[in-house]
Amino acid sequence: MKKFLFILLVFEVALGAAGAWAQETKNTPFQFHGFFLGITTGRVTGKRPPGGNGSDFVLGEERLRLELKGATPSGEAFFLVKGDGFHDAVANEVHGDLREAYAGYTKGPVDLRFGRQIVTWGTGDLFYINDVFPKDWESFFEGRPMEYLKLGVDGFRTQLFSKVLNADILVVPFFTPDNSLSSERFFFFDPFSAAPNRIETKPELRYSNTESAIRLYRQVAGSDLSFYFYRGFWRTPSATADNLTTPTTVTEFFPELFVYGSSLQRNLFGGVMSLEGGYYDSRQDNDGNDPTIPNSQWRFLAGYQRELWRDFTAGFQFYGEIMDHYGAYRGALPAGF
Repeated sequence: MKKFLFILLVFEVALGAAGAWAQETKNTPFQFHGFFLGITTGRVTGKRPPGGNGSDFVLGEERLRLELKGATPSGEAFFLVKGDGFHDAVANEVHGDLREAYAGYTKGPVDLRFGRQIVTWGTGDLFYINDVFPKDWESFFEGRPMEYLKLGVDGFRTQLFSKVLNADILVVPFFTPDNSLSSERFFFFDPFSAAPNRIETKPELRYSNTESAIRLYRQVAGSDLSFYFYRGFWRTPSATADNLTTPTTVTEFFPELFVYGSSLQRNLFGGVMSLEGGYYDSRQDNDGNDPTIPNSQWRFLAGYQRELWRDFTAGFQFYGEIMDHYGAYRGALPAGF
């Protein structure tokens, strides 16, 4: 496969920072925030994705953020609505993006939230093991701010706090996949690029397909120790073709997935050390002999970061994956793969 190298130049202008304007209405419990953001990302090599839109620009947009939040005088009941409206100058289209929209109630050791919310678990920096929630990789590589890498999930979240153990529990009935890269704007390998028809099949909206995730955590001997469990689906689709030689229809689907993991984080030598691991149990390919479904795998991460001087932090991470049944995977690959 011919390799292409391209460099993205990203220009961002924000009129103020997040919270370029903020208004707290007198005598009401509401707060209103917003900002304007303009971004342009261009190629500098002159190469463009074959079959793409033919533009020298990966991204060009003007984005308006509006955020409304409020709470009762006691602070026990609260809500947040955060959304963007933006103009995509490359495609000449206008879109809306509801980032978060939830209502919540907190009382003593219990915190409840219902609606669309962004959840972040784990210790990695751009390496995700137990953070199994959806990501927007297209936004990340297009050059949007880091907050746009995370996508919200629509579900119910319960947080329980005690002196012995804390729990973070999520129930998500509506599946949200990762937003993967598109050949319209990016170079990437697609073994079925010639197929004229593509069908995406998401998990059916059934009670049995409801995603669930739990994090149990507490401090032990000065360390933050967490255990994780997730029941759901791979966020990146697998694909199968009607004909491997001359495919006409490619069907993308999301296989079942369980994840078991743990993490530890503590202060060490003036910095922060992180250890994290997880087992990805691919429920529909236990033997590893189905090349269309990812094999089960172990993932692990070790990291350390330290502030060397004011506003300057250095860190490193070591990340690895070990695939189960690798021999079966190699043996099941079709010719040419």
